[in-house]
Amino acid sequence: MSTNPFYCAPHHCTPRQKLLPSGQCEMCPPFTLTRGFYCSEQECHLNEYLTEDGECNQCPPRHIQTPDQRGCQYVTNKGNTFVTFEGYVIPCPKYTRVSGNGMTCMMPNCAATQIFLPDGTCEHCADFEHPVGNGYECARRECKVDETLQINGLCMRRGCPFN
Repeated sequence: MSTNPFYCAPHHCTPRQKLLPSGQCEMCPPFTLTRGFYCSEQECHLNEYLTEDGECNQCPPRHIQTPDQRGCQYVTNKGNTFVTFEGYVIPCPKYTRVSGNGMTCMMPNCAATQIFLPDGTCEHCADFEHPVGNGYECARRECKVDETLQINGLCMRRGCPFN
């Protein structure tokens, strides 16, 4: 004969009830689920919150659970970071800045005489220099014999431009 008090107990409890040794069912407390003979609170993902019936529900976009898991809070970005749809804060890669809405990172729109900087801003080249390559550094150009180097770093042909 078994000494396990649960061996003969009928298993007819609802999903929100736990089975007692007496064979009776008892409601689980709020925010918990039954695990058969006991109730426990489950761990929800960062972008989910725990409902009173013990289930995890999705938080709205760009929200994460509160410290007690029972609600959601809006995530704000700080510095040069953006917030993903799931509520994660991610740093922007080099040479980019967070967009105005805080949801993406973007390369800056530098002028023709500016270069890209690692912090996502632009910087003017020194006089008589011009951006080279992909626009990450400035250099002085070598002009042809019949050209003059201009202050903007470009070469201009001497004499009448229409000849």
